[in-house]
Amino acid sequence: MPTPVEKPKLVVASKEAFLLLDFPPELADASVNLPDDLKNKVTMAREDLIMFLCGNSVWPGADPIAHCYCGIQFGNFAGQLGDGAAM
Repeated sequence: MPTPVEKPKLVVASKEAFLLLDFPPELADASVNLPDDLKNKVTMAREDLIMFLCGNSVWPGADPIAHCYCGIQFGNFAGQLGDGAAM
């Protein structure tokens, strides 16, 4: 499992990207005026989505892995690189 992120938050989101991913566009904008009952559902769904996007939760059927690579940078061998981000 990836190392958990403490207190993750969604800084910016694109409604267009959310639509491409079949996510409700309301999740992209926390400032949308919604009725209280719907606002609570959207807030809970948004918090769940943030946990998936930061890697604290894993999508059903997903197997997190880390990426390691190496290469040449500024004419010199840069060695083994990679931030270990879940893919």
